[in-house]
Amino acid sequence: MRCDLGMAVPSRWQGKGVGHGAHGGAASTLADGWLNVIRLELTVYTDNERAIALYRKFGFEIEGTHKAYALRAGAVCGHPSRWRPDPAQSRPAE
Repeated sequence: MRCDLGMAVPSRWQGKGVGHGAHGGAASTLADGWLNVIRLELTVYTDNERAIALYRKFGFEIEGTHKAYALRAGAVCGHPSRWRPDPAQSRPAE
């Protein structure tokens, strides 16, 4: 199963670990352990270096980009995704 992940962190909370907890903790645990998601995808502006660095920490790789993706000057978006580390892994016992 494939799943899209969306998240926005208000500027006053950026750099305080909110994204790290959401992506690395809650979202990955939910996708890998409970929803049986094999491929997790998201979209990020390519000039958002902090977000891209965070996604890479959790195994995401940018697979491609789209020019003029959104109503933003010079908007280029990357499309990172990651595969579950062990797709044969079954869901945890309930």
